[in-house]
Amino acid sequence: MTVDLTDSARPRRVFILDDHTVVRAGVRLLLDDEPDLVVVGESPSVAEFVTQPVAYDVVVADLILPDASGEQVVTAVHKHAPEANILILSMVDDVNAAALALRAGAVGYLTKDAAALELVDAVRSVAEGRRYLQPALGAQLATAGTASGRSAVLRDDELAVLRLLALGHTNAEVARLLGVSLRTVESRRAKLFNKLGFRTRAELFRYAADIGLLNRSGLDSPRRA
Repeated sequence: MTVDLTDSARPRRVFILDDHTVVRAGVRLLLDDEPDLVVVGESPSVAEFVTQPVAYDVVVADLILPDASGEQVVTAVHKHAPEANILILSMVDDVNAAALALRAGAVGYLTKDAAALELVDAVRSVAEGRRYLQPALGAQLATAGTASGRSAVLRDDELAVLRLLALGHTNAEVARLLGVSLRTVESRRAKLFNKLGFRTRAELFRYAADIGLLNRSGLDSPRRA
């Protein structure tokens, strides 16, 4: 995978937040082999992490630490390093845990049984601000029927665009119906495909139907955004 570093002309800086020494060592060894990535620090706890200098682009963080867990980890990282993007690397293989982490502000979610090359790709994607979700979890989120899973992935304005696209409207028609610019619709559409991991409108239609979006009376008249 080719990574464009023209905006910074330097490797992406990575911090590892995990309470297992062997995990930190393994991730460091793996990433340090990549010329466009460099591990600049590591910590076993949030308490130690918040004492470190803020000089990194990505924080690879476990979801369960000695002094924080779940959304608390994401919140703590954001508070100390608001410019860093967060990739959760966890043993927790659960769609709800992933959804909560994404809703809290994580950019990516990967389980520790992922292949080495997938971790490298995930770090690169997250470094560029692109969401990365392990395919199996992404598929579960895309077909999840729970409100928590849906709300964690898509905002209300994105759901409105999703519904109209699934109903067959063009981008221009969606813009007119929602009272927003064509560029706004195009941006939200791109984010939909990125967040859900889809490539075609047919996939969007199936997802909208699966979560009951096409049958919601509250969305019969699109709200202006």
